[in-house]
Amino acid sequence: MSNSRNLRELFPCVLGLAFGRLCFTLGSFGSYQSMPEGMGGAQAAVAFFILVAVVALLFFVRKVQLTDAQALFGARLGIVGAAVIIAVAAVVQGNDVLRATLSFPLSLLLSVFAAGVVFYWLRLAKGTHSSVAVVYVFSALGLSEIMLLGLHMLPLPLGAAVTIVLTLGQLVCLKCSRRYAPLSTLSFAHGTVGFYDFAPRFTMSSVFLASCAAAAGLLSVVVGALRGYPHGLPIALSPEALALQTLVLVGLSLLIAVLASRGNRDIISWGLWALVEMAAVAALMLYALFPHTIMVGGVGTAVANALLGGIVCYVVISFESIGKRDPYYYALAGWLTWTLGRAAARWALLLIGHPSTLAVFTVLSACLMVSALAIFMGYQKGALQQTVVFPAPAPFSAAIGARATQAAAAAPSTPADAASLTSTAAANEAAQAPLPGAASETVATAPATPAPAAPTDAATAWKEGLVALGETYMLSDREQQVLELYAGGYTQKRVAQQLGTSLDTVHTHVMHIYAKTGLHSRQDIIDYLRGREA
Repeated sequence: MSNSRNLRELFPCVLGLAFGRLCFTLGSFGSYQSMPEGMGGAQAAVAFFILVAVVALLFFVRKVQLTDAQALFGARLGIVGAAVIIAVAAVVQGNDVLRATLSFPLSLLLSVFAAGVVFYWLRLAKGTHSSVAVVYVFSALGLSEIMLLGLHMLPLPLGAAVTIVLTLGQLVCLKCSRRYAPLSTLSFAHGTVGFYDFAPRFTMSSVFLASCAAAAGLLSVVVGALRGYPHGLPIALSPEALALQTLVLVGLSLLIAVLASRGNRDIISWGLWALVEMAAVAALMLYALFPHTIMVGGVGTAVANALLGGIVCYVVISFESIGKRDPYYYALAGWLTWTLGRAAARWALLLIGHPSTLAVFTVLSACLMVSALAIFMGYQKGALQQTVVFPAPAPFSAAIGARATQAAAAAPSTPADAASLTSTAAANEAAQAPLPGAASETVATAPATPAPAAPTDAATAWKEGLVALGETYMLSDREQQVLELYAGGYTQKRVAQQLGTSLDTVHTHVMHIYAKTGLHSRQDIIDYLRGREA
């Protein structure tokens, strides 16, 4: 599938996520003219945080699993509800009494509805390739920043009307997105290693989860303190500062999306974290260099905050793609990690009143160092996990070993699958003939030689091994079907014909199988099954 087609099919979701982020930003910020915690102040932020925590706990304890129809209904309800709240907020804006009375509930409701819609757009990206997830999130980030800048330049009545139209525009985006195949079928760059392309047995380990949570939490603390530097109060941004912030964010988002679409391994994995770290460091330096013009540092802070929000969305997509719980659970957990650190840092500055500048710089620098160390250690361990070479134990039955030897002798020298991911995978396409438990495929360049029937117990063991592999690494039903045919000797083209789907779709499923299992070729799969049986 070409990149232009990928972009065309991805665009409705990108636009919808951009609209959703714009609506959520208005609910949590009020506008980008300053950096408050919401239209209703800190009370709305606290209430939203508590509500998210309660819902996340409910999802965790009761193991809630929503159907696609329920999630879609909730998204539509959230879109309409957010549009109504924005309209009401615009009406009461001119009345001081009503504004003072309703600002808190309106801000809370808008944040809840808008966050729910954003969560749905993230839910649609479950199971996507890492390159698609990065392009999806950061394209929407850059697009929403342009919209926010445009809204800032409009007078309130007109700005509210435009915001309502854009919010309701998500309904059109939902309809358009359903015309295309799921996002999980798209892939900009085959074979790249991204955040969740590490082996799931490692990614879901407590060590890696803890390192990611610690890094995101500490970065949130830094961003939260910077947003209220130096006393916890909002930082007003001039139109020039807003324009500069938008220019920087759009440029960085475009750079990230382009690099990800070209399969850049660094930007897809640790590079995103490095950008947030550098943005936070830049903000600290700007505050130090321009102590009497904190607006300058506020630009760097806004950039770091927006990039961190993008990373949180990417992490949510990552863990919902490999986790067993409902995608909303991971979205709620990500939002808690993000908002808790920011709020705690702001409140700490407000409680202290006039903290020492040196003390603030020391604490924030330490948080940045520890967060960078957590990410470095996590990805280092993940990279090492990826390089593990599976041993080749003795075949789990003589019939399997004899059949594999005979298939290797009869196979043609030219790879049968032109869409192989690596040279190793390409060689295996030609070397591996159908094994017990899968239908055989006639090779045009070699005479058909009837193969001796495999013993029933060997075929059963092979089938059970494939099922166990799928259950261990949480493969989807479709991935399980592809695995059984692919491991049995079918080329990817033949698998596509057998399942009645496209070669690109099968190729993507094979990529997901490799990413989830940590295996890198058909031979690795066979060796894994033999080792398990032995």
